[in-house]
Amino acid sequence: MKKLIRICSLLLLLAGCGGLCGCKAVELEDRSFPMMVAVELSDMKQTQFRYVFANEWSDINSYLDYNHLKVVLIEEEFLEDEKKYQDFLTEIQKEETFPRNTYVCVTPDADEICDTGEALAIDVGTYIENMLQTKERLEKNHLPTIGDLLDDKENQMRIWKLPVLSAKDGQIEITDYYQIAYGSPSALRES
Repeated sequence: MKKLIRICSLLLLLAGCGGLCGCKAVELEDRSFPMMVAVELSDMKQTQFRYVFANEWSDINSYLDYNHLKVVLIEEEFLEDEKKYQDFLTEIQKEETFPRNTYVCVTPDADEICDTGEALAIDVGTYIENMLQTKERLEKNHLPTIGDLLDDKENQMRIWKLPVLSAKDGQIEITDYYQIAYGSPSALRES
């Protein structure tokens, strides 16, 4: 009987250790680290994502590791489709892929921001994050993050002003604020 208990204990121990071995681990060289994700509508009005990486050699076919994501840039046209916007929030909440501390911005034209970002010394995601953090410190205002929007989708407690980014003369700047009330983009845009 003692021998049977030892064998069962050993089997349980081995089964427990098997879960710790990380069989599904992805090697670092097989990962890509997007620094910004642009969310927009395709020509056929489907949700599409555009990724901006820190390094030009990043491969979209490798495992996308969002741990270093700085900014989610949402095109206004996408925000105006409330169902797609709500589906987007539901999906990222369910999948838990985007870090909760990722800043959220709006733009009338993601192409314009991405094209301007190509001329920057650093990736556009890091550039925008630095710009937003500087503004946040100077104005002592909290800029909305993915976590804020997800929380408000459930709690319906706040009205957020998302920075609207535009490119002018080769610079990316905040030109306006887009108001999101209780997780819904139906609120008016403010100047």
